[in-house]
Amino acid sequence: MIKTAIITGTVLISLTTSAQQKEGRVIFQRTLELNISLPGNPEMANALPTTRTDNFELNFTGNIASWKQVEEIEPEENRGGGLVLRIAGSDELNWFDMSTSRRLRQSELGGKNYLVSDSIQKGNWKLTDETKTILGHSCRKAISTVVSRRFTTSMDNGRLERKESPDTSQSVAWFTSDIPVSVGPEIQGQLPGLILELSSRSGKVLYTAVEISAKPDMQMLKEPTKGKKISSADFVKERDKLMEQMQQTNSGPGGNVRFMITQ
Repeated sequence: MIKTAIITGTVLISLTTSAQQKEGRVIFQRTLELNISLPGNPEMANALPTTRTDNFELNFTGNIASWKQVEEIEPEENRGGGLVLRIAGSDELNWFDMSTSRRLRQSELGGKNYLVSDSIQKGNWKLTDETKTILGHSCRKAISTVVSRRFTTSMDNGRLERKESPDTSQSVAWFTSDIPVSVGPEIQGQLPGLILELSSRSGKVLYTAVEISAKPDMQMLKEPTKGKKISSADFVKERDKLMEQMQQTNSGPGGNVRFMITQ
């Protein structure tokens, strides 16, 4: 039987040895499961990929961390029938300050730059005794049930719709105490060590560390200032307003295209 321990909220980390790595840069590969349907065009639907792979970089030092997609040439596996699939929000810069539970998101919407302020979300995790080695680091398994939101975007006869529904899923993280910083993909300030692998959305999203460096990109750790300052709630309103404008622009005769990407 697996023994578990439950931790809630932000974990305060005590750095016990000076030899432990306290800053660095990690490259993650993200594999995202896609669920796309194209009624009336099965040939194109069959040509589309069922997964998408992207690389992201995590920089950290002390209580500060940043997360951003690595700019690179679009890999062939992300193309289908000449169509390149792009995931909304992938090009954002996310900046975190664990000491104040503050998050800033530098995002572009409708040709405008925004600086979205939010708080770092807390979580409930069960730590197990299961371990495995990732990139030479001993990692421990943690499990969490996450209540989040699922988005479905569809276009029907030129009418663009974005629906949001509640979604309960499981996340599985593998973290290492060798690098005692509470950061990782998607999750900040919740586990007592760097997350080197994360399966979220019940396995629909998988992050795997492929490279670790002891030297962070300090430029990426500077607090972002570019963009109109806005709250997370107001940014959602701006996004919904833009979606409505796009819907009006695309109203009228058009093809039936429906697609859904779990995020």
